[in-house]
Amino acid sequence: KPALPAGRQPPKPLRAGTANQVQTLADVMLQRIAENQQGLNPGTYVGEANESVVIGVEFPDFSRRWLFHNSGYAVGRMGVIIGETGSFKTAMQADLMGLHLSVHGSLVKYNETESRDSATFRKSIVGDDKFPLVVREKCETIEEWQKATTDPLLWLRKLHERGDGPAQIMVLCVDSLTGVASKHTADAIEENGHASMTHAIDANLINQYLKWVPGKVDDWPISFIVTNHVKFSMEKRGPIMARVMRIPGGDAIRYHSTYIMLMKGGSKPLTRQDVDGGYPIRVEMFKNSLGERSK
Repeated sequence: KPALPAGRQPPKPLRAGTANQVQTLADVMLQRIAENQQGLNPGTYVGEANESVVIGVEFPDFSRRWLFHNSGYAVGRMGVIIGETGSFKTAMQADLMGLHLSVHGSLVKYNETESRDSATFRKSIVGDDKFPLVVREKCETIEEWQKATTDPLLWLRKLHERGDGPAQIMVLCVDSLTGVASKHTADAIEENGHASMTHAIDANLINQYLKWVPGKVDDWPISFIVTNHVKFSMEKRGPIMARVMRIPGGDAIRYHSTYIMLMKGGSKPLTRQDVDGGYPIRVEMFKNSLGERSK
């Protein structure tokens, strides 16, 4: 890629690496350009593969630095927010939207599948000034949310290939992965007037797609953040019965995600003197490929 134009200001909110290895996005891009011009590391890593720099949006607060065990949220990765109904998964997704939108020029593509979107609720979390930067699209089938994700993803990649490197971030959100059925299932219901037993078509479609997306966002200023439900069942483990959690949608969700956050919402409202309403929320880092998990 060509060198950055003279006088261009680096995007200050962007940071990379852990707390003891912080670099701005502009610094990293300039280093890549210099190395590429010398025929070194052609467009994949900064330095050796095991010393590659992770680009991220800096966390402004200690609580998220502690939870993610890092100084920022890594872009170019897939993040998954899971939980049972009423666990505030959508609220956490909106919070991460607002974090990314702190980078000037960034946008959010929000693909909503569950037909219960509350613009007022989302606006209260994202912020009045950032809310217009969230583009919502209603998706009625799995194929629709996948196409609504693929189109802007490929558009942004082509846009950057013609320019001088990333200048903004795009956040691609799906809420939720398993909120709708496949087009095959939807067409069959419309034709027959009722649902029928089928093979695992829906899970297979999601699983295949989630094997494709991570490779397309990797090393690009694109965050893919999705929500999904969890199911619990009692299974016999040796002499005892254990409560086992299952994430529907295929194994690719676990394998290819960088972050998996498990949300648990409280059923009773807060009664503290210093809080005016609200509910307690427990957030557990179920998987973290860049830091400590189970925090």
